[in-house]
Amino acid sequence: MSSNYESLPLETAITTKKNSSVYAGIEILNYSYIILIQLFPGLICAYIFKIIFCDRTDEEYKTMSLSQLFFELWIEFWCILVLYYIFRNIIVKVPSPFDNLCNSGFKNNLVNETRSGYIFTIVFIICNQSLRTKIRIFSERIFSK
Repeated sequence: MSSNYESLPLETAITTKKNSSVYAGIEILNYSYIILIQLFPGLICAYIFKIIFCDRTDEEYKTMSLSQLFFELWIEFWCILVLYYIFRNIIVKVPSPFDNLCNSGFKNNLVNETRSGYIFTIVFIICNQSLRTKIRIFSERIFSK
């Protein structure tokens, strides 16, 4: 069975495919897939960080020296960056079930959200209460002087 795109010139066929409703539907499904594969690892990593970097109360953070609080934040951010780098390189290698679905020409690796991993980072930071508390107390102590 031949498609309507075979008789068109290559540039026109690609443009027509990208503007089709099938292509748009596949893009929406792919964005949902990207969110799912970045949401759960972000939640899991936030939970692991909560265990590794002990969760303290506000009073314990306030009594810590500024240099110790800075050092803990620096170590935690360094670990987050390494984790982000590793996760971003792994997520690009995960195949998408929507690549060239229905002969649409869709490629998951061309979507910026696949390569960026920002959803993972946002979920990780939002779910990591101790990191947000450290940042808040550190900024209060620096800017209140």
